[in-house]
Amino acid sequence: VSLIREAGNSLSPLWRRIVVYPPDRESLQNILGARYQNLIPVAEKLIETYEAVNSALRPQFSGSITENPATFSSSSRFSLRDLLKLCERVHGLPSYDGHAISQEAADVFSASYMSTQNRATVSEIVASIW
Repeated sequence: VSLIREAGNSLSPLWRRIVVYPPDRESLQNILGARYQNLIPVAEKLIETYEAVNSALRPQFSGSITENPATFSSSSRFSLRDLLKLCERVHGLPSYDGHAISQEAADVFSASYMSTQNRATVSEIVASIW
């Protein structure tokens, strides 16, 4: 561990840590509206789905100093990229049917390497919104 800290400190004159916060709800709506104008009628629910899944699966920090800080680099499990991936898939649907959208959302948000329990949680959250 001391070697890692020493290596990290040796780069400090060259590197700076910059914290970039995720966009707020209004910014997300603006991004989706600009990129997917035809999704404006369902944009609010897409954002709600994204936020609900993120808050339900937010990592729990134990406060232990033995945790690797790189493990949880963000307070969110999913990023804007995942929301845009969902929008791209919904954009390709023949109609904006709630059932079809919920299937796409469950697929996007549970496709990553999650436990079966987390996949079930994602499906329940998505189903409750759509």
